[in-house]
Amino acid sequence: ITVADISGVSKSFEIAGDEIKECNDPDGRVVHTNHYLNEAGLPAESEREPESLSRYHQLEALTDQLTECGVAKLKELLCDRSHAEFPISIPYREDEKLGEVGTIATVVMDLNSGVFHFARDGGPEFVGLKVRR
Repeated sequence: ITVADISGVSKSFEIAGDEIKECNDPDGRVVHTNHYLNEAGLPAESEREPESLSRYHQLEALTDQLTECGVAKLKELLCDRSHAEFPISIPYREDEKLGEVGTIATVVMDLNSGVFHFARDGGPEFVGLKVRR
């Protein structure tokens, strides 16, 4: 889960059973996927989702290349499908073990304006929802 406030303070947490671990990047970035993270803060590799670690590293690589950061850039980043094998936003597809899989939704939180931007199926069309006055 990722939480943030209007001052720009943000934290990422992994919750597993009774344990809650803070999973923040040493550089201060908050990069979070919906895949289980292990104790080291990286996605746990498993037979079920071997692409988790690769997708996490792809997101890190894309954020390393950022020269600007704003709502439009974050939407573009989170909807990225440029990596053929490990896109950030996964188009729906059939998986022999899991059935239909894909990115359900993407959320960009604009804390300055109090608007959360939601995209179904990983975008790229977003709808804004004002969450504070």
